[in-house]
Amino acid sequence: MKRFIIFCSFILLASCATNYNQSHYSVSDEYELINVGGDALELFPKSDALYASQYIPAKIVEIAWNDAYILAKQMEQTDDPNNPDASLTNQAKENYWIIDLKNNRRFGPYTKKQFDEQKQEFRISEQLQLQNVKTYFTKAKQES
Repeated sequence: MKRFIIFCSFILLASCATNYNQSHYSVSDEYELINVGGDALELFPKSDALYASQYIPAKIVEIAWNDAYILAKQMEQTDDPNNPDASLTNQAKENYWIIDLKNNRRFGPYTKKQFDEQKQEFRISEQLQLQNVKTYFTKAKQES
């Protein structure tokens, strides 16, 4: 009986370890993507609660950053009327955001056209291009 309990405990612990899912990913030195459920990600400041209003709500699907700016594309989510604990992604509603890291200011939500215009106004390099967050996660896992 004792061996059976030890065996079951080992199986339980091993299964918990294989289901590990990272809940946050660093974006620049000051921000991180936080998994708020399923594949819904939000962008939050890491430490300063004063700038908590500078977050970008879920569901972030594309992101890019350098030393001066963070760019993000978000798919708007609405509450699921059939399940109060879930949300639905509105594929037709895309929002774009810019965070000015030097001044700790968030700009958006923008339409694609407004976003492109704002990038030109801020003189954000054309080399800073949004990429799918899954691509970023793959790179982060390979580096760790």
